[in-house]
Amino acid sequence: MFWIMRVLLFSSLILLSFIVIGQNNTALIKGKITGNIPEKINYTAPVGDSYFWNYSNSFQPDSLGNFAITINTARPCFVNIYYADESHSIIVEPNGEYEININQNQVNINGSTDGAQNFYTNLLRINPRACDNPISTDTSTVDIIKLKLDESLAKELSDLLNIYSSGSISKDVYELVKFDREVYYKIALANLASKNLLVTQNGKEVVSSEMMKLWVDAVSSISLTNLNFLHSTYAYDFLDIYIWCQIYTHQNIDEFNSVRKEFRQKNLVHTHTLSLARMYLQGDLLEFYKAAYLHLNSFRATKELLSLFESFIVEYPNSNYTPYLKPKMSTIGEKLKLQDME
Repeated sequence: MFWIMRVLLFSSLILLSFIVIGQNNTALIKGKITGNIPEKINYTAPVGDSYFWNYSNSFQPDSLGNFAITINTARPCFVNIYYADESHSIIVEPNGEYEININQNQVNINGSTDGAQNFYTNLLRINPRACDNPISTDTSTVDIIKLKLDESLAKELSDLLNIYSSGSISKDVYELVKFDREVYYKIALANLASKNLLVTQNGKEVVSSEMMKLWVDAVSSISLTNLNFLHSTYAYDFLDIYIWCQIYTHQNIDEFNSVRKEFRQKNLVHTHTLSLARMYLQGDLLEFYKAAYLHLNSFRATKELLSLFESFIVEYPNSNYTPYLKPKMSTIGEKLKLQDME
């Protein structure tokens, strides 16, 4: 009996080891570049459990253009590989293996997400804040653009549903891409509304109730608690336009502008922005937004940003974003030292 128990225990341990190996949430991307091989390739991948398009990693391909990237993720996610004028997004699943072959402008990606990959590659992916957003006093122009954006989203989601219904992609991949596109188009709509928010009445600028409703409807249609939110490509951009929507909805704009002006005069406008973020975000969303905001504004060499970074470290001592912020803040510190020496 003792011998049998030992055999069963040993067998169970072997089975468990295979399960752990098969569920280590590691995906592998193998690639080859033909033609002009760059010295360095950049890529953006999830940091912790979130994605921000401005967090960049880099590596060197070998002399033949071969490379390999290991991605740690517990959920389907996007990985963006870019160099020179090339940029390619790959949909990655945990424990998946993918091959990407790049020959000038021709790219071929193979893996478990092929169905969604071919679909996603051909979609409009320019930053949604740059999508058809003219400033116009002609409401009908805004209505036409809104209709076009709504129709584009409906067409994409219909095509994606057909791909999912065919069984060529998993439910998790389907839900990620679906939610990502919804976020994308709602940002475009919210931005359209915000650019046309102020109208002139009796010689004075006032908030257009019609544009305010469009803005509110756009941001309220996206759930910030959705598991895919922080994995969506433009999560930061959505949070930013969401915060400003809350400001215009809940604050007296004249008083807000007066306070904003005071902070600007004191060279503390970034401090004010992050204090506003704290009013409308919390938990992981607030940490994500604050880190992304600091990273995105790090081209401004100011003592204020260094101070905000120091506060960030104190508030989030174990943040996954700190390694991406430190080099940026070190550069700011060096620039400020040079300015002091002049």
